[in-house]
Amino acid sequence: MGADAHSPQDVFLPSLVGQKGVFSMKYRTALVTGASSGIGAATARLLAEEGIFVALAARREERLRALVEDIEAGGGHAAAFPVDLSEADAPERLFRQVCEKLGNVDVLVNNAAFGYYGYFAEMDLETLRNMT
Repeated sequence: MGADAHSPQDVFLPSLVGQKGVFSMKYRTALVTGASSGIGAATARLLAEEGIFVALAARREERLRALVEDIEAGGGHAAAFPVDLSEADAPERLFRQVCEKLGNVDVLVNNAAFGYYGYFAEMDLETLRNMT
Protein backbone atom coordinates (compact mmCIF):
# COMPACT_ATOMS: atom_id res chain seq x y z
CA MET A 1 0.00 0.00 0.00
CA GLY A 2 1.12 3.54 -0.68
CA ALA A 3 1.81 6.16 1.97
CA ASP A 4 -1.79 7.43 1.86
CA ALA A 5 -3.42 3.99 1.67
CA HIS A 6 -5.33 2.55 4.62
CA SER A 7 -6.21 -1.03 5.51
CA PRO A 8 -9.92 -1.95 5.68
CA GLN A 9 -9.59 -2.13 9.48
CA ASP A 10 -8.25 1.45 9.64
CA VAL A 11 -11.16 2.81 7.61
CA PHE A 12 -14.10 0.59 8.56
CA LEU A 13 -13.76 -0.25 12.25
CA PRO A 14 -12.96 3.17 13.74
CA SER A 15 -16.05 4.64 12.09
CA LEU A 16 -18.22 1.79 13.41
CA VAL A 17 -16.89 1.11 16.88
CA GLY A 18 -15.41 4.49 17.74
CA GLN A 19 -12.10 5.58 19.16
CA LYS A 20 -10.89 4.23 22.51
CA GLY A 21 -14.30 3.74 24.13
CA VAL A 22 -15.98 6.90 22.83
CA PHE A 23 -18.64 4.70 21.25
CA SER A 24 -18.43 0.98 21.89
CA MET A 25 -20.32 -1.73 20.05
CA LYS A 26 -19.04 -4.43 22.40
CA TYR A 27 -21.83 -6.82 23.43
CA ARG A 28 -23.99 -5.68 20.50
CA THR A 29 -25.26 -7.83 17.63
CA ALA A 30 -24.40 -7.50 13.96
CA LEU A 31 -26.21 -9.38 11.18
CA VAL A 32 -23.86 -10.04 8.26
CA THR A 33 -25.44 -11.35 5.05
CA GLY A 34 -23.27 -13.04 2.45
CA ALA A 35 -21.08 -14.13 5.35
CA SER A 36 -19.89 -17.49 4.00
CA SER A 37 -16.88 -16.06 2.14
CA GLY A 38 -15.04 -12.98 0.92
CA ILE A 39 -15.94 -9.55 2.23
CA GLY A 40 -18.79 -10.89 4.37
CA ALA A 41 -16.60 -13.43 6.19
CA ALA A 42 -13.78 -10.91 6.65
CA THR A 43 -16.19 -8.31 8.02
CA ALA A 44 -17.71 -10.85 10.41
CA ARG A 45 -14.25 -11.72 11.74
CA LEU A 46 -13.37 -8.06 12.27
CA LEU A 47 -16.63 -7.37 14.09
CA ALA A 48 -16.18 -10.43 16.31
CA GLU A 49 -12.65 -9.29 17.20
CA GLU A 50 -14.22 -6.09 18.52
CA GLY A 51 -16.54 -8.02 20.85
CA ILE A 52 -19.63 -7.83 18.66
CA PHE A 53 -21.86 -10.94 18.51
CA VAL A 54 -22.12 -11.84 14.84
CA ALA A 55 -25.18 -13.42 13.21
CA LEU A 56 -23.93 -15.01 10.00
CA ALA A 57 -26.34 -15.43 7.08
CA ALA A 58 -25.66 -17.10 3.73
CA ARG A 59 -26.77 -20.05 1.62
CA ARG A 60 -23.74 -22.30 2.25
CA GLU A 61 -24.42 -23.79 5.68
CA GLU A 62 -21.17 -25.75 5.92
CA ARG A 63 -19.13 -22.59 5.37
CA LEU A 64 -21.20 -20.71 7.95
CA ARG A 65 -20.60 -23.46 10.52
CA ALA A 66 -16.86 -23.38 9.80
CA LEU A 67 -16.82 -19.60 10.23
CA VAL A 68 -18.69 -19.87 13.55
CA GLU A 69 -16.03 -22.35 14.74
CA ASP A 70 -13.24 -20.04 13.54
CA ILE A 71 -14.71 -16.98 15.27
CA GLU A 72 -15.35 -18.86 18.50
CA ALA A 73 -11.84 -20.36 18.46
CA GLY A 74 -10.57 -16.76 18.39
CA GLY A 75 -12.66 -15.83 21.44
CA GLY A 76 -15.58 -14.26 19.57
CA HIS A 77 -19.25 -15.17 19.46
CA ALA A 78 -21.26 -16.08 16.37
CA ALA A 79 -24.34 -17.96 15.22
CA ALA A 80 -25.15 -19.36 11.78
CA PHE A 81 -28.42 -18.68 9.98
CA PRO A 82 -28.50 -20.58 6.65
CA VAL A 83 -30.82 -18.78 4.24
CA ASP A 84 -31.31 -18.07 0.55
CA LEU A 85 -32.09 -14.36 0.50
CA SER A 86 -33.33 -14.54 -3.08
CA GLU A 87 -36.54 -16.12 -1.76
CA ALA A 88 -39.27 -13.49 -1.38
CA ASP A 89 -40.00 -14.03 2.32
CA ALA A 90 -36.40 -14.81 3.35
CA PRO A 91 -35.31 -11.35 4.61
CA GLU A 92 -38.25 -11.06 6.99
CA ARG A 93 -37.91 -14.67 8.09
CA LEU A 94 -34.17 -14.21 8.73
CA PHE A 95 -34.69 -11.04 10.76
CA ARG A 96 -37.36 -12.74 12.87
CA GLN A 97 -35.11 -15.79 13.50
CA VAL A 98 -32.14 -13.64 14.50
CA CYS A 99 -34.24 -11.50 16.86
CA GLU A 100 -35.83 -14.57 18.45
CA LYS A 101 -32.43 -16.16 19.09
CA LEU A 102 -30.25 -13.12 19.82
CA GLY A 103 -32.50 -10.15 20.59
CA ASN A 104 -32.06 -6.90 18.71
CA VAL A 105 -29.94 -6.40 15.62
CA ASP A 106 -27.77 -3.33 16.15
CA VAL A 107 -25.80 -3.42 12.88
CA LEU A 108 -26.71 -4.74 9.44
CA VAL A 109 -23.95 -5.54 6.96
CA ASN A 110 -26.02 -6.14 3.83
CA ASN A 111 -23.42 -7.97 1.76
CA ALA A 112 -25.40 -10.81 0.13
CA ALA A 113 -25.35 -10.80 -3.65
CA PHE A 114 -24.85 -12.93 -6.70
CA GLY A 115 -23.37 -12.18 -10.07
CA TYR A 116 -24.56 -12.62 -13.59
CA TYR A 117 -22.04 -12.94 -16.38
CA GLY A 118 -23.30 -12.13 -19.83
CA TYR A 119 -25.34 -9.59 -21.71
CA PHE A 120 -28.36 -8.04 -20.03
CA ALA A 121 -30.43 -8.52 -23.18
CA GLU A 122 -29.77 -12.28 -22.98
CA MET A 123 -30.72 -12.62 -19.31
CA ASP A 124 -33.78 -14.79 -18.65
CA LEU A 125 -36.68 -13.31 -16.68
CA GLU A 126 -36.21 -15.56 -13.63
CA THR A 127 -32.58 -14.46 -13.21
CA LEU A 128 -33.63 -10.84 -13.51
CA ARG A 129 -36.33 -11.29 -10.86
CA ASN A 130 -33.87 -12.97 -8.50
CA MET A 131 -31.57 -9.95 -8.74
CA THR A 132 -34.20 -7.51 -7.49
